[in-house]
Amino acid sequence: MLTLEGGIAQGDLVRTLSPQILQDNQHCARKTIEEAQELELIEINQDKIVTLHTGLQVHERDPKNRSLVTEMLPSIITRLAFNNPNNAKNSNLGQAIAWVLTRSLFDKPLDWNQAENELGKPLGLNDVRFGNLAHWITYLGFAQEEGTALVADPTIAVRRELKTVLSDQSTKDLSSVIQTLANKLSVIDGGNHNKELIEKYPNLAAVDGRVSPSLSIALLRLKEEGFIKLEHRADSPVPKTLCIADVEEIYTSIQRIRF
Repeated sequence: MLTLEGGIAQGDLVRTLSPQILQDNQHCARKTIEEAQELELIEINQDKIVTLHTGLQVHERDPKNRSLVTEMLPSIITRLAFNNPNNAKNSNLGQAIAWVLTRSLFDKPLDWNQAENELGKPLGLNDVRFGNLAHWITYLGFAQEEGTALVADPTIAVRRELKTVLSDQSTKDLSSVIQTLANKLSVIDGGNHNKELIEKYPNLAAVDGRVSPSLSIALLRLKEEGFIKLEHRADSPVPKTLCIADVEEIYTSIQRIRF
């Protein structure tokens, strides 16, 4: 609706976001709009008209590309929430997602009882906030839900960003591509929120040259899907070891092969 020419009246948006049963209590809808405004996803003018924020890239708010804007929304929110210095308040959420991503797909799914006994409380989580974390981490493509528990799997987010990072069929250094991904996805290996987490809890750091289990599974899944090609070239100075359970595979280069 926000891609419509001229935007939408704030009151109409509140009513649209409120289920019929909650029309008399629109607090949640108003809170959602307030948070989207703080995120700089939307802006509201003096006439109370809501539009997508003018700070977004032109193609991200083009009314002619509504389906594309909807498809890009998880990527847009990831950038605004975690790569925008104006939104430092999302640091705890970023570190919580980074923590989940230090886990393996083969670990026991993470529910609140387990999280509480590990780093849940130090990272500012409680049972309600853990539920909010579950909604965000799955929507943004960093994990899967298994009942009320979380399984670390950033395949969706990594695939989404590789579409721009690997925009052609040239072969690139895998180490450099992982760093570029980290600049876009601050919660994965080498990203800012991952680094903040490791500074507090050094035992969570991956061994030099090794890729975390969650990012490893994402890259290997995309390889199996035929989306990318991974190779080990002897002349490359920076090999990366993808680790899943007891299996280790060493690669140095990456190439996109499906468009």
